[in-house]
Amino acid sequence: MMLLGIVGNATQSAQSVVTDLDLDNLLNTSKNEIPKPIEDRLREIERNGGINELKSLLERVCAQAQVNRAICKELSTTLDSEERSDRDFRIQYPQSSRIVESSKINSQLKQQIHTLSNQLEGACVTNKTVETKIITHERALQFVSQGSTKILSLCPQLGKAALSNEEQYAFNIIIETRANLDNILKARETTKNYISDYISKNVSDVERAKYTDLQLLERALQLHNSLIREIQESIQKQENCIKILLDNTPKLKSGYGRLVTERQEFLKAVETGVKAFQDIFDTLRNGSVWHQQFQETLISQLERVKQFDKTRKAEKQMFIESLTSPSARVVRALVP
Repeated sequence: MMLLGIVGNATQSAQSVVTDLDLDNLLNTSKNEIPKPIEDRLREIERNGGINELKSLLERVCAQAQVNRAICKELSTTLDSEERSDRDFRIQYPQSSRIVESSKINSQLKQQIHTLSNQLEGACVTNKTVETKIITHERALQFVSQGSTKILSLCPQLGKAALSNEEQYAFNIIIETRANLDNILKARETTKNYISDYISKNVSDVERAKYTDLQLLERALQLHNSLIREIQESIQKQENCIKILLDNTPKLKSGYGRLVTERQEFLKAVETGVKAFQDIFDTLRNGSVWHQQFQETLISQLERVKQFDKTRKAEKQMFIESLTSPSARVVRALVP
């Protein structure tokens, strides 16, 4: 093989080794940055008050649930009381059969109250589930509630400072050797450019037609033994550099592998805490709105039940008054 063919293969080999070892990526410290979506959500948690706000929201929602329970109880109590009063009334006034029994006309109200009670119980189960989640994820929630600046500062970095002494030594060797290799390849390219320029100025058109470019370069090199020695030495230096890189890169990769694992575990813990916070926060916020709207529904239903009770009492009062009216006394006197 011609010498310049060897040179071309050597350069390609060096570039392939650098690529296979993934040196550019390995020495890139920009990977230390926290993924922006995580950083944004940490700042949002900070704005929303962290775990303390979750606990406050839970207390608020539970208090709303208690109020709604009380209204639900009043609904049932009021309707049950009216129905018992109706039964007592019929015992006291057997002749009141023309007044429809409450149990025959309050079924729709009872069903509505039952439905509302079930909805409220479902919401209370959700509150209990959320409370359990807060307890289960309390450490993660406390962690992501420290403030975005502090959390970001705790994230394991991939830089040299986090490596062991042996790994730092490998890092320094790789940085130095990579620079040396780059300089070797640049110098070799300069040499090739010099030879190409020499050919363009000194090789005749006849020779150009007779030989390939590589053959022409080889003929030129034969006229410049110093360049031949320079390229041979360049290839030897390259081989030395590659050997150093191959010997030391596994040590650095091992160290970075450990740091990457620590970093991934850290970010996973952050993501777990962030997701738990967001799920709980959204559930509680939506729950608070739901309880407020549900309370309005309950109050409206209570007004209907009270109106039903009031109407029934008025109807029975009118019946009692009818029994004591003069016309009623005359009718009773005429009846044998």
